[in-house]
Amino acid sequence: MKTIRIFSLLFIFTIQIALFAQDKAQMQFGNDFHIASGGLGNLTEMFLGNQWKYDANGDLAALVRIKVTGMSTSEMAKLEIKGSANAGFGRKQFLEKDQQWIIAMSTGKGMFIEMTHPIYGTSSRLSLPELKASKIYDVTLINNHTVTIVVHSLPKGADVYLDNNHCGKTPCNIPGQRLGKHHLKLLFGNQVKEQIIDVEEKHTLFDDFDFRKRQKLNIVSNPTGAAI
Repeated sequence: MKTIRIFSLLFIFTIQIALFAQDKAQMQFGNDFHIASGGLGNLTEMFLGNQWKYDANGDLAALVRIKVTGMSTSEMAKLEIKGSANAGFGRKQFLEKDQQWIIAMSTGKGMFIEMTHPIYGTSSRLSLPELKASKIYDVTLINNHTVTIVVHSLPKGADVYLDNNHCGKTPCNIPGQRLGKHHLKLLFGNQVKEQIIDVEEKHTLFDDFDFRKRQKLNIVSNPTGAAI
């Protein structure tokens, strides 16, 4: 009887840990799952070709488009898709320009999908409603992992705006920022420099902002012809 009680406690404790880990998944599917409007939308001919795609069983498939946010483009390409046994994955493709994955899946009910990444682990589980053949469904995967973006300039003291929000003056640390693309703008006097940055785990420092004035320097010698 004593052994059974210990086993029961361990079993409950294990379940609690598993649930806690799932709640803390860094990648979360949004609650925006919906059938796509406008037919094929921006699906490229490279993926569709002249015919609709099929699932793993050779049957006419449904297409699920997964838009990814909060992650650099290079890291998005490392995502792996997995799901329930009845998901029947056909072709899977990452469209870099659109920053989204497209998956051909079996039709029917009671399926789920997850996405895994070598750094961010396994996402929350997305339970799918009924999928119908020749239909496109959209959903967003959000990476909640954040980093501190560091911005430097020459000289220091430039006003820093990240995604149109004033964050201080250089040198400037901006904590709690998601990975992926951001709009960065620096103002120094009447000079403006701006760029779209792609934040990655090992690319959080941005210092390509030089506001120093340039002047032309004339050098003369007597006699002429001296090497400089």
